[in-house]
Amino acid sequence: MLAKKSALNHINQVAETQYMIRHKVIFALKQMNITELPQVLNPTGSLNYYQLWTNSYGDRFFDMGTLIRLASVIEKGLKYYYMEKCSIKNLVELKSDPDYTMNIFQRLMPWTKQSAITLFKKKLNYDLTSNKSFLMMQEMMLNRHLYAHNTGLLNEEYIDNYKELTGVDIVATLDTSFNYPQEDTYYFEPLKKIGDYIESARGFFSELPE
Repeated sequence: MLAKKSALNHINQVAETQYMIRHKVIFALKQMNITELPQVLNPTGSLNYYQLWTNSYGDRFFDMGTLIRLASVIEKGLKYYYMEKCSIKNLVELKSDPDYTMNIFQRLMPWTKQSAITLFKKKLNYDLTSNKSFLMMQEMMLNRHLYAHNTGLLNEEYIDNYKELTGVDIVATLDTSFNYPQEDTYYFEPLKKIGDYIESARGFFSELPE
C-alpha cells in the first residue's frame, strides 16, 4: 500500500534526524570553544557550545521537536492509510465523511469517545489495540501533547492520563531534586525513548493490514 510505504519513508527521515544529524550537531558543537561570551549568555561558564547547549536544555528541546515530528508522522500516516482503504480521494472528501472529526487520527486513547480506535473498528473492521506496537504509539501521542502544548512542563492531566495508560505514577518516579507541584518541573524522561518510539512506529505501520 502506498500509504504504508509513505509513512515508513517519513519515519526513516525522523530516524535520520535522531541517529545521524543529532550526532553531527553534537560533534560540531564540541569543536566550538567559547572564547568570549557575556556572562548573561553563559551563566554556567560553559567551555564550549555543546556544554552551553546542554546546560540550557537545548538538547532536550531539540529532542522534543523530533518526538513531536514523529507523532505527526503517525497521525498523518493513519489519516492517509484510512483514506486509501476507504477510497477517499482527497482531504475535502475526507472532511465530508460523517465519521471524521478534526484531529481524530491523533486521538489514540481508550478514554476518548471519538478516536482513531473507534473509527478504524467501524469503517475498516480493524482493532488498532491488537497491533503489537500500539501501546507505544499511544504513549508517544500522550508525550507529544505534553511537549507540543506544555513545553514539557508536568501537569495533573498528563500525570493522570499517563497513569491510566501505563499504570505508572510519574510523581513517584521523580528525582528528589524536583519540587513538583510547588515549582515548574520539566519532564524529559520520555525523550530517552525516542529510539524505541521510532522502531515501534516502524513495527506499527508494518503490521497494519494490506
